[in-house]
Amino acid sequence: MPVPSLKISVVIPNYNGGDLLRRCLEALNRERDQLHEVVVVDDASTDGSVDLARSLGARVMRRAENGGPAAARNEGALDSSGDIIWFVDSDTEIRPGATSVLLDYFARNPGLAAVIGSYDDTPSAPAAPSQFKNLFHHYVHQHGPQMVSSFWSGCGAVRREAFLAVGGFDAEYWREPMIEDIHLGYELGKRGLKIHILKTLQVTHHKTWTLKSLIKTDIFHRAVPWTALLLKHDKYRNRELNLGNNARYSVISVYGAILCLFAAVWQWWFAIPMMLLLAVVIPLNWGLLSFFKERRGFAFFLKCIALLWLYYWYCGLGLVLGILKYLREK
Repeated sequence: MPVPSLKISVVIPNYNGGDLLRRCLEALNRERDQLHEVVVVDDASTDGSVDLARSLGARVMRRAENGGPAAARNEGALDSSGDIIWFVDSDTEIRPGATSVLLDYFARNPGLAAVIGSYDDTPSAPAAPSQFKNLFHHYVHQHGPQMVSSFWSGCGAVRREAFLAVGGFDAEYWREPMIEDIHLGYELGKRGLKIHILKTLQVTHHKTWTLKSLIKTDIFHRAVPWTALLLKHDKYRNRELNLGNNARYSVISVYGAILCLFAAVWQWWFAIPMMLLLAVVIPLNWGLLSFFKERRGFAFFLKCIALLWLYYWYCGLGLVLGILKYLREK
């Protein structure tokens, strides 16, 4: 029997997206013949995003007050009518053929609840923090297992009935853009619903990261709430994506090096184990570092070694703060 056609509703939360929103919608417009609808939920923008979205053919829902992306996605999803709800961030641009890839995968996997894609390996912002952050994300998703327990709303699609079954994103708890999508994935998993990484589903990310925004986001919007979430969902704890053993050993190595640095103030020879512990991070992350070198050259490779040391330092800090957050909320 022929597979019935599936209708895809694209839902885009937006707050002052400006030119990035334009690029996002123009990319989707190139595939509009395969899309049921494109819904932009504007979260009280002040930059003319509403008029821009309408001029590019999107159906716009305008919120009177800014309530965060989780609430915006929920409103857009509930007001849409497609069989598949495809969440796309306003600072991304889908690659050509993404809609066909998504439709085909859902049609061939009728028992699948959701799929997530990844950023591609061509982020537009040139600075090292932006390249590091986006390429890191690409590498992790492209080398992750097919089945995962977390969702990703930057480019992730979910069947309508599955989304409604878990009540959508928890917009009351996640009022800021944090890990509301990961939480949604855990809720799907608790009901035995399956999520796959579809590695051919990729988007170009146009966000610019500074070192300050990178550290702040990764600690307070990622590591801290994710640690608390893992502790709350103990039976769904996992080692997929960037939660593997090598990441754990890297954190231990960096903090061991920090202890040796303090000890070296009194005994100089502690500088030797300090350097050895920092060096251990390189083979533990050799696949990732080799990928950085292959994509951006040797100079970028050296920068990424330092950025990885920094990354694992604040991962450890986020772990401690996340445990404290969990205990406080418990």
